[in-house]
Amino acid sequence: MEFIPYKAHECFEHLYYQIPMELFFNKNYRDKLNSDSKILYGFLLNRLTLSAKNNWIDEIGNVFLIFTRKEVQTILNLSDKTATKAFKQLNECKLIHEHLVKIDEEANMNVKKLNKRTCKARKC
Repeated sequence: MEFIPYKAHECFEHLYYQIPMELFFNKNYRDKLNSDSKILYGFLLNRLTLSAKNNWIDEIGNVFLIFTRKEVQTILNLSDKTATKAFKQLNECKLIHEHLVKIDEEANMNVKKLNKRTCKARKC
């Protein structure tokens, strides 16, 4: 297969997951989250848009996610152990708050909104 680089006008042809830079530079996150956890957080942020479209909003106006761990494992190609570790790290850093509905089934969760002022231009 031949290597063909992008042209300037082609750079925005794809959709991308966004991962906040704060996760890489803020001392509260950079050493406590592995790469899988950071990617998972970006995935969860992306899922918020779907939740908002589906009107998955609680009684006080917070958007929540509903999905199974198995979905996350499939979409991100993670083992059960790795996915569990990633969720645990996000919980420990208080980046998500899970409300388990049934064990090993669905979980409602809220995703923490990062404060833009806590990390200024890589000087965290």
